[in-house]
Amino acid sequence: MKTYASFALAFFFRPVGAALFGRLGDRVGRRPVLITVIVVMSAATTPIGVLPTCAAVGALAPWLLTLLHVVQGLSGGGELGGAVSMTTEFAPPGRRSLYGSCQSFTVALGLLGGAGVAAPPATVLSETQLGSWPGGCRSC
Repeated sequence: MKTYASFALAFFFRPVGAALFGRLGDRVGRRPVLITVIVVMSAATTPIGVLPTCAAVGALAPWLLTLLHVVQGLSGGGELGGAVSMTTEFAPPGRRSLYGSCQSFTVALGLLGGAGVAAPPATVLSETQLGSWPGGCRSC
């Protein structure tokens, strides 16, 4: 339940990021804001791979993970709208719908790919085996 709460909290920050970065994109320009949002997303995603475990820092580990997920949610909300707007604005005439739909299609393709990679181990391994992998935090 704690894992889902962390992702849900990040998901709820997406509209906040869309409003914040969307407004900023209208004022400053979509390209610099999109670059900033991608850098913020990268800066939040990279540390997730090297976060200390619960065994090393205790209850601080899930709090850090949740904070990084919130930053990802903020930047994700700003990234999607900005990328679609910029893609359609710079598309050649007569191809705007195709170019604009590519963003949503690739997001769905990425989700499908992630589910395809995660499904076999989740099906074959037990819950204990999955939890014992590095990064599995069962004691928090």
